[in-house]
Amino acid sequence: RVTVDAPARRIVTLAPHLAELAFAAGAGAHVVGVSSYTDWPEAARALPVMAANGEVELERLVAAQPDLVLAWTSGVPRQQVARIERLGIRVVSIEIRRLEDIALWLRRLGALAGTSAIAERAAGQYERELAALIATHRGRTPVITFYEIWHDPLMTLSGAHLVSQILGVCGGRNVYADAPVLAPVV
Repeated sequence: RVTVDAPARRIVTLAPHLAELAFAAGAGAHVVGVSSYTDWPEAARALPVMAANGEVELERLVAAQPDLVLAWTSGVPRQQVARIERLGIRVVSIEIRRLEDIALWLRRLGALAGTSAIAERAAGQYERELAALIATHRGRTPVITFYEIWHDPLMTLSGAHLVSQILGVCGGRNVYADAPVLAPVV
């Protein structure tokens, strides 16, 4: 559930995908800080970096005077989120676990930023494109797929990760879907 007294006007995103979501939801003009590796959309590249590798630069964050921080639940340590909240800054933690969550969060971010009309259009377009992609690959023989996330040691992702769902939508089948851990070493 997302409620706001007033739309967020100064937003910091602590993961690249959260910046992408904020921009897609129409809140890009309100994003005043991002995390390292944020490179899309192009406008996000010019924004100050407030976090790197799960570590938030609190001084830079406070200096940016955000009224909302978007944190990646599994990418920003809980103690970092708690420190930001203790400073009186509102934090919304986001975890995308299913492809359907993307449209959900576009709408929620639109509500938070006062850009609901733009966010609704983006969410609707995303849902239509996802449905078309699923329909395109339905009934086809899946392509056996290996997805490398790191080379030394060689690592991949299990079927519990969103990437496996993405592979499935695109006609692939993750060869490590049954692995017992989220990111197994091969």
